[in-house]
Amino acid sequence: SKKVALTIQLANRIAVQSRQDAIPIFLRAVALARSIDDKKAVGDALYAAGENYYYIGSQELTNTYMQQSMEIAEELADSGRIGQCLLRMGNAYYLLNEQAKAEECYLDALAIIQNLHDPILIGRTLNNLANTYGHWGQYVKALNLYDTARQYYETAGYIEGLGWLNFSIARLYKQISDTENALKHSQMALHYYQQLSESTGDSSGILICYGQLGDIYIQTGDLDKALEYHQVALRLRQKSGVKSAIADGYRGMGEIYYFQKNYTKALEYFEEALKLRRDIRTTTGTATLMKYTGLIYLEQGDIKKGRNYLLGALSIARKSRQRHIEKEVLGKITEIYLEQQDVEKTKKYFKQFIAVSDSVTNFEISNKITAYLVNDEIDKQQKEKQQLTQEKRIVELEIAQQKNVQRILILLSLSSLFIIFGIIILYRQKSRDNKRLIVKNTEIFTAHQQLKHEIEERINVEKERETLIGELKESLSRIKTLSGLIPICANCKKIRNDDGYYEQVEKYIMDHSDAVFSHGICPDCMKILYSDLIRDKES
Repeated sequence: SKKVALTIQLANRIAVQSRQDAIPIFLRAVALARSIDDKKAVGDALYAAGENYYYIGSQELTNTYMQQSMEIAEELADSGRIGQCLLRMGNAYYLLNEQAKAEECYLDALAIIQNLHDPILIGRTLNNLANTYGHWGQYVKALNLYDTARQYYETAGYIEGLGWLNFSIARLYKQISDTENALKHSQMALHYYQQLSESTGDSSGILICYGQLGDIYIQTGDLDKALEYHQVALRLRQKSGVKSAIADGYRGMGEIYYFQKNYTKALEYFEEALKLRRDIRTTTGTATLMKYTGLIYLEQGDIKKGRNYLLGALSIARKSRQRHIEKEVLGKITEIYLEQQDVEKTKKYFKQFIAVSDSVTNFEISNKITAYLVNDEIDKQQKEKQQLTQEKRIVELEIAQQKNVQRILILLSLSSLFIIFGIIILYRQKSRDNKRLIVKNTEIFTAHQQLKHEIEERINVEKERETLIGELKESLSRIKTLSGLIPICANCKKIRNDDGYYEQVEKYIMDHSDAVFSHGICPDCMKILYSDLIRDKES
């Protein structure tokens, strides 16, 4: 499986430079997948090969490979791959001018893809379905689908899809001859494809835009600008190696030279384009090529060749319902048979010409009316979109305003809560601080009272001390101090005074101090002196 995947990757890389060179690599991937009997790998390889054939322009082979890949996807219940196969088959049928089959494939793909919720695939399916409706002349329906597809592309940021969308819209406007809008959308498509080329190196989108711009300038009559764009487109187409793209480039160059009446150069380009269309077996654009080739041969005088090419162009134009080409070719064939005086064939083709002319005239009138209606419808849709956008903007602004009011209210509520919470915290903190302050004040007051009491006590003590000191000083002032050696009689205990006389102890102390003696008798002396009295008392 890994080897198959690597081979497909290699083939895709080669396809960027040359899709023809990539064919054998894709086929090798298919063979390798079948050899290992891996159904998913076989389905992937078949799808990749079919997609390469689609870009080459081999639409029959595209459908063959896509059908086989889809059958395997159905066995594996791979809805995504089934949707992709149906989408690519729708594109192939569209290019083969089998519009009914193309529509069927697109609608089947859309039913499957919408369930996958893949905005890119849904956008591509709607885009290609719109192309089908545009080809059938259902322009308003096509433009509505284009608008829906744009929304899916923009949601997915799908640059390639936006390029293809604008290219498709430009082609629709070119079809109804609204060259102004055709040019505008072609330029937009070119812008997107240039972005894509810068990121991926794929210039296929650029070349189809240059080719379409060249065709639009042919339509406006500005052949110089048309030549400028078609020359660039042809160089890019030749570089791609895709035969259908190169054939379309030759067709554009041939038309320019035809209108410049350079028939020789024009014929060279038309014949090369026809050869490439035959090689890839597709009738897309063949009616136009055969018409111009026939007209050139008529101009060069080769009536037979000219008529044969015109008859071939008529047949293809009828099959692909290209009424304008049918009318133009029938007019020329009628002229040829008229000049050859072939009355029966002149009548036959003239009747057909009249019938087709009425149809084409009606178609042209219808196109003009349709173009007017399309533009009117687009204007209405744009006005409705603008109104819806304005209403949506008003609603968004109202919602935004409501949200802002809600935010402001929430902020105010939160602010109020914070303020209240802050006040509560501050109040509690203040209460705690007040309590602490009261306790502190009480402590300070108590301490102050204690200190005051201590101070008062100290003052009282100090006063008492000072009083005592005063009293002591006063006492000291009255006290006569006895000091030194005092001579005393060892027998009678009399003391010798300063004058040398002996006197009683009592008198000496009283003279030298403030002491005053009172006399009494101690028990021992009492026993000695009054022993008789003591004995009588005891008895």
